[in-house]
Amino acid sequence: MKKLLSMAAIFVLLQMAFKCEDQKATQMKEAKIVFSGMVAADGCGWLLEIKGEEYSPINLGESFEEDGLKVFVELEYLETGFQCGMNPNFKIPQVKIMNITHFTD
Repeated sequence: MKKLLSMAAIFVLLQMAFKCEDQKATQMKEAKIVFSGMVAADGCGWLLEIKGEEYSPINLGESFEEDGLKVFVELEYLETGFQCGMNPNFKIPQVKIMNITHFTD
């Protein structure tokens, strides 16, 4: 019985390790650039909207700072969050842009 429980625990730990590794892997996504307001005025600055979720890019180039701009991004999900607005507990997940191109219809 102990052997079965040990094997089950190892299996669960391996699954968790692979899931964490998958989240760190870069992925190409269709996204929209959104300006949420100046950080100094309690906005969250420039964000990436991907499938209805918002992310704070740590390295968005100025040439892509256009509200509503559609792009393709290759990104890496980070374990950090960007705190903005008046609520100190509200943090937007951060991403690192590995590659970004304009979306063409």
